[in-house]
Amino acid sequence: MGGRALTVSGFLGILAATVGIVIAGLLVVYGRETGGWRARTLDAAMRFPGALSHIVIGVVFVATLTGPPFRLQGTLLALLLAFVVVHMPQAAVAAGSARDQIGDQLFEASRMSGATFARTVAKIAFPLMAPGLLAGWALLFVLAIGDLTVSALLSGTRNPVVGFVILNIWENGTYSSLAAMAMVITVVSGIIVGLSAALDRRSSRSGPRRGLLTRGRAAFRSVASTPQGKDKNTT
Repeated sequence: MGGRALTVSGFLGILAATVGIVIAGLLVVYGRETGGWRARTLDAAMRFPGALSHIVIGVVFVATLTGPPFRLQGTLLALLLAFVVVHMPQAAVAAGSARDQIGDQLFEASRMSGATFARTVAKIAFPLMAPGLLAGWALLFVLAIGDLTVSALLSGTRNPVVGFVILNIWENGTYSSLAAMAMVITVVSGIIVGLSAALDRRSSRSGPRRGLLTRGRAAFRSVASTPQGKDKNTT
């Protein structure tokens, strides 16, 4: 069961980290674009799970998803949803920090060029936020793959995850297997964090400011090349 738990946890960690950081990035960019009460509401909603215990959030998911009409007890979908919600505050902080490093001038120029919100996100926001989003992704992966509380409440024998197996090993008293499992998780987490750090250094090898300006100019040229942008620039 240990090998299958590592596989399932790795898959869930990758999926939860990707979904969580993408959702947080979209909400942060949208909130900064709209401003006002919408931005404050979105920011509060993303950070609200941080004010609750993981046990409370897990119990809410158990009460909501295990009974009819969902019946998702022990499924990967239930674990994925719980991981995304539990670790959304960390994703929001990472996405917010990445967005703060980008000047508002690029977004204003994108609006003046007639680019849609989706194109602005795809061509300007996410490319420039990539280093921060990558660091946030690595953090979410480490948190998800080593989670114990949510895993113990929502996992099962059909889709065992590392947290569920670790608790079973602890109850059985086989501490050598427990140490081996913990070592594997540590190695995997270290590899992921090391790869993300290496990619971040590679992206900023020419200097963080120079790299940001280069990507910013390329992103603006990409947005300005849209038909709407050309029409507005010629008028």
